[in-house]
Amino acid sequence: MHTVLITGATDGLGLALARRYRAQGSVVLMVGRRPPSALDPAFFTPESYCQADLALPDAPQRVVAWLDAQGIPALDLLIHNAGLGYVGDLAIQDADNLRALVDVNLWAPIALSHALFPRLQRAQARCVFISSVAADLPGPRYAVYTATKAALDGFARNWRAELRADGSGVTVQVIHPGAVRTAMH
Repeated sequence: MHTVLITGATDGLGLALARRYRAQGSVVLMVGRRPPSALDPAFFTPESYCQADLALPDAPQRVVAWLDAQGIPALDLLIHNAGLGYVGDLAIQDADNLRALVDVNLWAPIALSHALFPRLQRAQARCVFISSVAADLPGPRYAVYTATKAALDGFARNWRAELRADGSGVTVQVIHPGAVRTAMH
């Protein structure tokens, strides 16, 4: 039985992954920004769901404190799935949306990986980053989104090399899905 933590688990790819891993018998821990009252209480229980808005600077500490409260000392798999997809010409985008894109799509996975590293190392875990084909396929109206995904890819590539060199046993994988029928699209 594996312990899996998935960010952005309340809908779309994250929810599909949570359902799949749970059906396979894994202990599935989910992180999302939605309040528990807006979610299915049979699936999102206090023991399996941590409400944390990854756009906020204290999110990694909230997740760590929640894992501590649940008595979860190690993670076998961490899936960084949470993401925002604001699009539009840079000149007309709201500055708060631009900041949120960088915070959720890039900063949160880096900060959360850092905060959870001891738990990952204990299990010699796999850390998966859900990126996007957009990281390599620039297009109009996606400049900031594409930049966050390209930067995430760069971080994951370099962290993978670092982890190989330090012998921690933690591995890194990046997945590049195309457009998926989710709330983002």
